[in-house]
Amino acid sequence: MGDRYRVSRAGLRVELLFPFGIPRIPQPGSRAYQHLTRVLLGYWIDSDQVLYRPPRPRLSDAYLELMLPDEGAQIQFSHDRLSVAVNQAIRANPERIGTILESLCDLASRQLPNQEFGGPVLVRYWAHATLLTGKASDLLGSPGSTAWAPGVQVQTVTLRLLGNSAASPDSSIDVGTSGEIPNGLFLDYNAVIDKEGSRSLVSVVSEAFRARRDLLEKLNLCSDGDEEFASCFTQVSMSDGQKL
Repeated sequence: MGDRYRVSRAGLRVELLFPFGIPRIPQPGSRAYQHLTRVLLGYWIDSDQVLYRPPRPRLSDAYLELMLPDEGAQIQFSHDRLSVAVNQAIRANPERIGTILESLCDLASRQLPNQEFGGPVLVRYWAHATLLTGKASDLLGSPGSTAWAPGVQVQTVTLRLLGNSAASPDSSIDVGTSGEIPNGLFLDYNAVIDKEGSRSLVSVVSEAFRARRDLLEKLNLCSDGDEEFASCFTQVSMSDGQKL
């Protein structure tokens, strides 16, 4: 059965890397930006938190950043990547986040020569969790030498899993004691996975979360029930009709 944990705070970041860049960032007033706002129709965009930086002096300086307060999502476009960050994933609706990810990927793909995104996807999911059974100190053993995030103490355990195909992720998880929760853990999961052809972005992220579950099982850890965002996201499916 293993030790059970319950997540109290979590965050998600998904990045699509454009190896050869995209020709245009959705600059406010442009057709690409109008298309972006149509894509996000039905989601409240906080205009006070829409930030556009022009390409001065370098092209790499340019980016567009906007917030979706209801979803707790921050979206950022640059010439070499698209990133979506959800800082309060525990409160987020996995299906709505999946819809946003898929629609933004589709929007970016339309600027590429073959109208289809294929390239590396980076997934990071971190969580502060209460250990319901067992002791964090017993799980982690002897302390490590450094901390890697605010509110995290020095004890760490790292486990890595290499993907056995282009469709499976290279992933790792760092487990440390949480400075926020008594007998708590900080679980920091990172994965790199290639999105090939017409494969949906949601299926790529779901595959990363399944690899995370496998890593936690190797550490004899399991979530208390299926309420965790990561567990729920693996159940999300996406079709063209579900895109925004």
